[in-house]
Amino acid sequence: MKIAVIGIGAVGGYFGAKLAKAGYDVTFIGTERSVKALKENGLFIKSYKGDIKINNPKAYHAFEAIKDTDVVLFCVKSYYTESIAKNLKERINDKAVIISLQNGIENENVLASVFGKERIIASAVYITAASKQPGIINHTGYGKIILGEMDKKISPRIEELQKMFLKADIPAGTSDNVLRELWKKLILNTAYNGFSTLIDNTLIDILKFPEAKIAFSDILKESQKIANAEGMEISDDDVNGIVEMLNQENFINFKASTLQDMEKGNPVEIDTLQGTIVRTAQKHDMKAPLNNLIYSLIKLKYLGRN
Repeated sequence: MKIAVIGIGAVGGYFGAKLAKAGYDVTFIGTERSVKALKENGLFIKSYKGDIKINNPKAYHAFEAIKDTDVVLFCVKSYYTESIAKNLKERINDKAVIISLQNGIENENVLASVFGKERIIASAVYITAASKQPGIINHTGYGKIILGEMDKKISPRIEELQKMFLKADIPAGTSDNVLRELWKKLILNTAYNGFSTLIDNTLIDILKFPEAKIAFSDILKESQKIANAEGMEISDDDVNGIVEMLNQENFINFKASTLQDMEKGNPVEIDTLQGTIVRTAQKHDMKAPLNNLIYSLIKLKYLGRN
């Protein structure tokens, strides 16, 4: 099986390295800077589960290098999804399966509009990892994936892809309602990414304050309410599970990806996270004041820094 990884950041680098180590034929596609780093120094994963070094990985800047790929791991930031998908479409075979390993709930529909719904696999990814320089990734927690078809079936190809990830020592589950899984992750991110980016700090520092804990909980509840307006049936037990996950050491001490991007001066995925909640609330004639406030303040903060 030939696998292409689009985007060599923390997510793409980690999952691609794990698959390459397991013996899969993996090709990385990334920026010229990232590709140069991989060609010169290889790909290094510093992980709490054991370090990984991939020497001489196949890494290219041009999509033509993956024209015969079977599986595409789509690992770019959501604001690049449409443009990269359109550039990729004519450069890979029309049988390749595209798996989105991205934040948010809208990337799969964007990819489906370009490649066709039947070629898209959705996934909810949970990982704490950071890449401060190309080719070096610090993996501090999790690294699991939940896969699902867009049409709510557990298909043979989903089971085969699950086996692929499991062979690479990647915890992988399947879901017959993967959109609900994506919404659960979005709820997590509205509090985790949104709050920590606004405050410029990790959760362990934020949640020292009782007032912050209350606000954090209120954001989760507000996002849950909006998700349920979409028919997701996110229970209080689901939200409690999210809180339990966020209280784990590898989450609570970790800088959220949006905060990492803000500090680097990169675009941030706030439209994918808080923005989705705000738009969905408007769709249902509902209010989402906390998410709306965080959305507006992070937008202003980003503009002020750039």
